[in-house]
Amino acid sequence: MRLLKFTFLCAAVVGLVFSTARPGLAEEDYESEWPCVQRLVDTIPLSTVWQGPSTEEFTATWWEDENLLPLVDELLDETLTEKESADIINGYAQTLGADKGEKLLALFSGLFQRSGELRARQIRGIKQFYRRQIERAERIGLMSEELRKMGKEGIGEESPEYVGLSKTLIWNTRIYDERNKLTDYVCEEPVFLEQRLGVQARAILENLQ
Repeated sequence: MRLLKFTFLCAAVVGLVFSTARPGLAEEDYESEWPCVQRLVDTIPLSTVWQGPSTEEFTATWWEDENLLPLVDELLDETLTEKESADIINGYAQTLGADKGEKLLALFSGLFQRSGELRARQIRGIKQFYRRQIERAERIGLMSEELRKMGKEGIGEESPEYVGLSKTLIWNTRIYDERNKLTDYVCEEPVFLEQRLGVQARAILENLQ
């Protein structure tokens, strides 16, 4: 009887979490499988991170500079602090000569392009994460319904089939709950990416002045 009560409690909790809308989200966001409180923005708007000269001419050529590819990769490291990012950019700027302005604009162009690509991967990952949660919740609902059906047919905890399905339901519910706790974390990743890019953009601008 204890197993029976716990089994249906698990299913009820998942059903409540799954059916409760997050505040501030429009219905279409759920239809596009977006679980985050943050508004879905597929790209990083240039105007939110850059107030300097146009970098358009470097969009297709920045990677031709053999020094920029490893530098951009280094600056995309999510473990960097703001000071470390600034130190890297300042150190690079000190090595430049008369073409300092162009090199720094090319650097930002590379950072912006690669950050945009990373953001797109993050968005896809968040949607895939949420899609798997939806699928698991649906499986939990089906298992819960099957257990109710078995109960009505007189198949109870003494049945190996019932016990096995109950344990599977409990296991899947625990996985769902643990992964659901990660939602806020994964939703912050695009935010942190944009914030890091903004910090680096300011460091580049300071070296342009």
